[in-house]
Amino acid sequence: MLQQVRTHAVVAPRSATPTLRILAPEAVRLRDGWFARGYEPVLSVRGSPPGFEEPYADQRRLPGRYSTDIEGYRVTDECHHPPVAEGGYTELMLSMEADRGGASVDRMYIDYLADGEARTLRVVWKMNLCGRLTRASCAR
Repeated sequence: MLQQVRTHAVVAPRSATPTLRILAPEAVRLRDGWFARGYEPVLSVRGSPPGFEEPYADQRRLPGRYSTDIEGYRVTDECHHPPVAEGGYTELMLSMEADRGGASVDRMYIDYLADGEARTLRVVWKMNLCGRLTRASCAR
């Protein structure tokens, strides 16, 4: 059961909001045995769920149910590598907002309970919003 999501910032974002994107198995659309466009897990996208309505967003609304209510969410999905297209899945998205300085989060911690025991999953993944303070980490 999820408890909270914490981030470690090299350059702190103005905000960082964890959001769950939940696709039930019956909601997933397939094409040739793989996820149809829009139903695949998201690596990176500009804009904020659920509507991705910002003028700079490069994505229309992605299918699924969205929730920022992380605490107490019970994850029942099994992890598969590569993902199994026939099953639904729950995806953790992190929406960040920054000022002109940019933002850089280099890891997040997912606190959860398993079999009554408190645990933490450390996710090392650099997430950048380009700006004055993050130029070295941004593509030119």
